[in-house]
Amino acid sequence: MELDSDALIDATDPEYPTGSRNPLHAERPIDSQAGEYNNLTVTAGTGNVEFNSDIGSQQALNFLDVTSADGGVVFGASDVPEAVGDRGR
Repeated sequence: MELDSDALIDATDPEYPTGSRNPLHAERPIDSQAGEYNNLTVTAGTGNVEFNSDIGSQQALNFLDVTSADGGVVFGASDVPEAVGDRGR
């Protein structure tokens, strides 16, 4: 995913297709567009956020902000999205 401007992913919005309640299961690198430093904000509410690839490895983000994710935030997640609360806590 290449961000060409600041981006907001808000899974608490009723229009957002939550599917398995994983608002973000990033399997591809997330970078800013070349020459830019964009922001990514994720609001997951009761869901979880999973990153399974590099963040800013080709072009840095200005910031990554997860404002809520009651189900947890995972870096280095598996290739298959996990169910909320299935973390073996």
